[in-house]
Amino acid sequence: MATWSEQLAELVQARGTELNRYGFLLCGDRTEGADLLQDALVRVFTHPKAGWTVQDVERYVRRAMLNRFLDQYRRQRRLRLLLPRLGGGSPTEVVPDPSERADQRLDLQGALNHLTPRQRACVVLRF
Repeated sequence: MATWSEQLAELVQARGTELNRYGFLLCGDRTEGADLLQDALVRVFTHPKAGWTVQDVERYVRRAMLNRFLDQYRRQRRLRLLLPRLGGGSPTEVVPDPSERADQRLDLQGALNHLTPRQRACVVLRF
C-alpha cells in the first residue's frame, strides 16, 4: 500500500501538467491556477484515504479546485459590491500571456470571461 507522499508524487508526475492546465482554464491566470492546484492538493492530502488510486485522487483534487475557484469568485463578488461603498477602486485586470496563437487564445479567453463562473466551470469540465 502506497503512502500519501508516494501517491502525491505519482499524481503530480502523471497528471500535474493537466491539473495545472485545468487550474488555468478555471482562473484564466497561470499563477492563480497553480495556487488553486496547490490549495487543492493540501486539502485532499490533509486527510488521505487508504486504497486511493491516482484516478481517485485526481477526481478529488479536481473537485477541490472547482470548489475553491467558486468560493473565491463569491468572495470577490461580495468585495466588488462593497468597494464602491468603502471608496475603493476596481481590481486590476489580468494581462494575457503572449505566445503562439495569441489571437485564438484571446478570443477563447474573451468568450470564457463573458460566462458566469458556473458556466465557465461547466465548459472547462466538458472540454
